[in-house]
Amino acid sequence: MDFYTDDVLFTDPTFGIVAKGKGDFRKLHASLGTDQTAYRGIRWNIKNIIFQNDSVVIRGEWSGRFQDCDFEIDFITLWHMRDGKIAGQDDYFAASSFDRQVGWNGTTANCK
Repeated sequence: MDFYTDDVLFTDPTFGIVAKGKGDFRKLHASLGTDQTAYRGIRWNIKNIIFQNDSVVIRGEWSGRFQDCDFEIDFITLWHMRDGKIAGQDDYFAASSFDRQVGWNGTTANCK
């Protein structure tokens, strides 16, 4: 969390998540891979990083298990920098690919 400003704004339009401030963002990250979420074994594979002015674009793959279903999907993360720290983060995921891989029906996964 040292890399984020105290007032960081995190958005994930794909999954409808918003976290305002470092405290909310910390709670969001802490919940991944716990009983609070259905995600396990999360891995991030960074493929490209592009810097321009106060913006950073990161492209890669996100993988793991969701409700006992394996998934591997592409993502893009946009960082908005201020004074050398991340002041904003927007995450975008290939949601249709995720839905297909885990058999998502809107409430549960059915990958079997």
